[in-house]
Amino acid sequence: LLHPRNFITEDKDSEKKLAKAAGAIPLLVQQVHTGTNLGQELAAVCLWKICSHDDQTKDQVAVAIPGLVQLLLSGTRGAQELAAGALRSASIGSRENKESLRKCGGIPALLRVIKQGGKAGVQACAALANACATNASNQKMAGEQGAVPLLLEQIQQSLGKRGEQGEMVECAVTGIRNLCDNNTELQAELGKCGGIEVLVSVLGEPGQNIDWVGDRQMEAALGALWKGCAHSQENRDRLEARGLARIKQLYDTEQATAEVRRSAAGVLQLVALFAKKSDI
Repeated sequence: LLHPRNFITEDKDSEKKLAKAAGAIPLLVQQVHTGTNLGQELAAVCLWKICSHDDQTKDQVAVAIPGLVQLLLSGTRGAQELAAGALRSASIGSRENKESLRKCGGIPALLRVIKQGGKAGVQACAALANACATNASNQKMAGEQGAVPLLLEQIQQSLGKRGEQGEMVECAVTGIRNLCDNNTELQAELGKCGGIEVLVSVLGEPGQNIDWVGDRQMEAALGALWKGCAHSQENRDRLEARGLARIKQLYDTEQATAEVRRSAAGVLQLVALFAKKSDI
């Protein structure tokens, strides 16, 4: 693998050149499967960068997914982080890659890395969220493997902290949102696990300065509440009892981002709509 460190940078032009270089992707895929430990790690990070900047390369990367999953299972913590990052990028917008990830045991492998925490856990959490987005089969497998209680546990352990743990909260909340999207079984499990209360806690307390929470965490939590309550009256009842005051505050404050206010409005409208139906 020739000079891959030249591309492990924030230099977007170099990353684009790598993606377009003749024979680069097959060579990187070969390194993932058969390279030395260092070669596998460098190949993983290069694939991560390539998929982040060129959607057209994702079909070529599909054959590397079994090797990346194997790195999750047997690699060093550094290798696990890089492999999870590659899977995170490869899963965005690619049904084929999501299917390949599930079929080669990637869902339980990601959950195992999430449980271990750290930087690798953050990337694995993001990869799981992307793999389950608009994919019912991956949602089902992740649910059967205990993804909902695991992600809620990660949120509770990391809530209110900055840096790496703050990223874990955002990724775990996004994972809950994608798991519950149009999935009535996982919405029900979310409620039974106390997940509505956990998601509300991410928003902070009524009257609390929104700068303390962070826009991205609030956006993710509101989206997760929206998806998690869509087909569950029990969850909507829990939300109405615990979180509407804070959500109304977020909708009313001019300090909130447009996305936070839009998501808050969606949650409030959802609760109001079904409240009216039950009154008829």
